Amino acid sequence: MGDGERCAPLRVEYPAYVIYTSGTTGVPKGVVVAHAGVVNRLVWMVERFGLSVGDRVVQKTPAGFDVSVWEFFATLLSGAALVVVPPGEHRDAERVAELIGREGVTVAHFVPSMLRVLLGVAGRERLAGLRQVVCSGEALPGEVAGSLSTLKAADGWDGRACVCSVVMKQWANGVSAWLVGSGMGGE
Repeated sequence: MGDGERCAPLRVEYPAYVIYTSGTTGVPKGVVVAHAGVVNRLVWMVERFGLSVGDRVVQKTPAGFDVSVWEFFATLLSGAALVVVPPGEHRDAERVAELIGREGVTVAHFVPSMLRVLLGVAGRERLAGLRQVVCSGEALPGEVAGSLSTLKAADGWDGRACVCSVVMKQWANGVSAWLVGSGMGGE
């Protein structure tokens, strides 16, 4: 359908989706996310984290959470492969670790509490292919970031492009992000 067939042309400021959250208040509310904000965040993530056709991104976040947006669409934008965790297995660190190792996942997102559990069960060999781990949704404890960096250092990985905690706001004209972790500075 083209603009001529619509009541009005599509605009980048129009809503892409509404995500429901309780945020810091504990009161459920809907947050409207515009197309321009989504596109800017996706472009920023692809460029900042160097996503490319050689990457394999694990998709384990339920579609009702905003993190799933980048897992789904940054892969399409960059040409990376999407490795989908079977339904219900995203809560099982052992199953996620097995899938990461078996499928050669290179990029993953975790809330820090899940990353802590994963590191407790995964073992170095299953995480050998990871080059980028993005954390958000909770504070990233230094010992969790340090554990992953130490584990990956055995593979000759310098950690500069790996563990970071991302707190961001997506705007129509840019992304505000605070990156914390091995070799990551704020932007």
